[in-house]
Amino acid sequence: MAGSMTDIVNKRGGEPGNPAVRKKELRKRILAMRDALTEAERSSSEKKVTDAVLHLPEFLASDSVLGFASYGSEIGTEKILLASLKGGKKVYLPKIVSLGGVETMEFYRVRSLEELKPGYRGILEPSLESLNEEEPFLCTEASACRALLIMPGVVFDRHGHRIGYGKGFYDRFLSEKFPFWERTVAIGFPCQLLSEIPHEAHDKPVSRIICL
Repeated sequence: MAGSMTDIVNKRGGEPGNPAVRKKELRKRILAMRDALTEAERSSSEKKVTDAVLHLPEFLASDSVLGFASYGSEIGTEKILLASLKGGKKVYLPKIVSLGGVETMEFYRVRSLEELKPGYRGILEPSLESLNEEEPFLCTEASACRALLIMPGVVFDRHGHRIGYGKGFYDRFLSEKFPFWERTVAIGFPCQLLSEIPHEAHDKPVSRIICL
């Protein structure tokens, strides 16, 4: 599967050119492939990825998990989140907020998935009610060393590069608030993992890619 995907990139999207344009084309192509996965393929991959994440040394050693609620055809994360909560870890999920008129991503603690409500683009987020306690993830060297950031994406490569949805939320978060590359993992389906993808200077790589 990875080999055939690499051929597609080399023949159609890997020629010299504007990286942003190439990323946009690749994003559209891989999203269509991800949307077309069968329920059997999705279920098999989700089980493998969940098991792999729950056995990561970084996960086992973490006090906090910064995860995400799956949206659309993204690989399911519910079992990872529930296992984290059951294991006594602090679980934080992203919420898009406006600061000074600029949309930014912050992580807030949730104690139950029942707290989540549709937010930015219909994605499940910590609800306004659950934010009354105002417990955002405060990134310090000490807190980050005991945390694991699990992130979504559209396309990944074997060098840790990642193409998201084009808004740059995770790139800015990694650059400004969670500059701990070794505590990051991106997850997805096999069709999302290529040998190499276009990337730019502002793109932040992750330490692990799990696409099974």
